[in-house]
Amino acid sequence: MERLKVGRVEGSLKVSDCIIEAEGEVIEVEGRVYCTGDCVFTAPLKARALLARDGDVEVQGDLEAERSISVKDGSLDVSGVVKARSISVDKVLKARGAEAEEITVGGRLKAEWAKAEDLDVGGSVECSRLEAADIDVGGSIKAEELKAEAIDVGGAVSCSMLSASYLSVGGSVTADVAQVGKVSVGGGVTARERLKAATVDVGGVVRVGEGEVESLSVGGEVIASRGLNARSASVGGKISVSGKLKVDDASVGGSIEAESIESSGRISVGSRVRADKQIKAAILSVGGSIEAKQIEARRISTTSLIADYTKAEVVEIKERGEARGVIVAEEVYLEERAKADIIYADILDAEERCTITEVHAGHVTLGDHTKVLRKLEYTESLELGERVKHPTPEKVEEIKPPKPPASLAPSP
Repeated sequence: MERLKVGRVEGSLKVSDCIIEAEGEVIEVEGRVYCTGDCVFTAPLKARALLARDGDVEVQGDLEAERSISVKDGSLDVSGVVKARSISVDKVLKARGAEAEEITVGGRLKAEWAKAEDLDVGGSVECSRLEAADIDVGGSIKAEELKAEAIDVGGAVSCSMLSASYLSVGGSVTADVAQVGKVSVGGGVTARERLKAATVDVGGVVRVGEGEVESLSVGGEVIASRGLNARSASVGGKISVSGKLKVDDASVGGSIEAESIESSGRISVGSRVRADKQIKAAILSVGGSIEAKQIEARRISTTSLIADYTKAEVVEIKERGEARGVIVAEEVYLEERAKADIIYADILDAEERCTITEVHAGHVTLGDHTKVLRKLEYTESLELGERVKHPTPEKVEEIKPPKPPASLAPSP
């Protein structure tokens, strides 16, 4: 390869398939640099613009252009920092750092850091620090720190710190800490430490250390190792939280499991809701079972209610269902063949063939073939169907429901 020694060039510089050496410490060109074929600059290069085609360009040092850098049908390898108003490379851009208003790379971008207003890469990006207003990547991004207004990635994003107003990813997102506005991901999202977002729409699984989300829509599962706080959650599979789950409204096709659950709105679950400690909600509607030490809600509808102590305005136990523990409610409704332990209520209405251990209520209606095993107390009215088995009814002046056990009372 031909060698050419260059000092300061007042006009433009045209080179082809050669090694360009500096007469001093820097190659400085007042005009444009035109490269054809493979060209190597053995020193830092400054120019108004760099235009290259049909080959690779290597700069051993920094590359600075007042206007544009364009490499067609080739790659650009800069051992230092590359700066220009716009940078366009058809194949691969490698640099210690890259800064421009616009960076466009057809293949791969690899740098310690990159900063731009608009970043468009057809293949993959590998940067320790990447910052841009708009990022559009066809393949994947790997970074330590990723910050942008809008990020659109066809493949996967993997980073330590992620900050964006809008994030759209076809594959998966993995981060230690992610703070985003709107998230749309076709695959899964993992935030090992923390996820904070306004809107999350994920087709697969969401895994977080702890999460704080306004609106959560997930096709698969949500798994939180420490806690999850969401205003609304729509999940096709299950929600599993090792700590506390706080959600205003939740619709879950499968199940919810958490240490404790708190909701100011409605929790609707297809299969099961279980908490190691307490559940507090306005409305609990569960196709299968609800299980906790203590449950407090305005309205409960389920097949199986398992708790040491339940307090509600209305409790509905579905056909062939069961309610274990003490229930304190304004109204309790047991469908046909349901079972219950101890009920304190203003109104108890049990359909046919129910079995209840104890009844303490104002108005009591027991359907045909229903059994009360131990105690039957009422204050206002008692209606019995045919062949009801019960101890001697006691009409009392007042029903005094028990308070929650001290071990179950909420912490101050």
